[in-house]
Amino acid sequence: AMLFSIADAVLFRPFPFVDQRRLVIAGEDASDPRSEISYRAYLDWRANLETFADLGVIGSTNWTLHLRLRDGLTAIPHRSVSANFFEILGAKPYLGRTFDRSDDRRGAARTLILGYGFWQRQFGGNPRVVGEVLASTEGAFTVVGVMPPDFCYPAGAEAWTPVVADLAAVPPSATFDKLEDSDVGVLFAIGRLKPQATLAAARTD
Repeated sequence: AMLFSIADAVLFRPFPFVDQRRLVIAGEDASDPRSEISYRAYLDWRANLETFADLGVIGSTNWTLHLRLRDGLTAIPHRSVSANFFEILGAKPYLGRTFDRSDDRRGAARTLILGYGFWQRQFGGNPRVVGEVLASTEGAFTVVGVMPPDFCYPAGAEAWTPVVADLAAVPPSATFDKLEDSDVGVLFAIGRLKPQATLAAARTD
């Protein structure tokens, strides 16, 4: 059973999110609303929910991307997110754009959105970073946007990448597919309730 929990002030007060009262986090374990879910479960939930304006996913922890910058390899903590993540939060980019569906699919060219602080430190605030292709130990990433200085969610993330491309790029296993196996839980669900929907209705949904 899954349990939805309103994303309250403890989680979201420091962030510029639109109408925070309608934001929820979702877990698969009724005893733990922050329990991880699989990408397969997310697709099933999203196809059948009626109380949500939209539902997305984020990685359950920050991963590290190693970019090849002018000073050598630079580690950047990043979070995998679904293409609709920024739209659900009502967050707009400072430069460029956020992700769209074409970024968030198998076989897509790898894309990256930078946090404002990392952009300032590593690129000196150069706006021409948007469109630049950055080499990394995980392949090439095109920078499509930069987020504003007050956007830093989830905590510690300094960049964001599309979740489908990330999971598809994980080395293949003989036992499971990271996008198809319902037992591979590495994500949290995040959603926005419709204007008149209640938390109780979301739980039932």
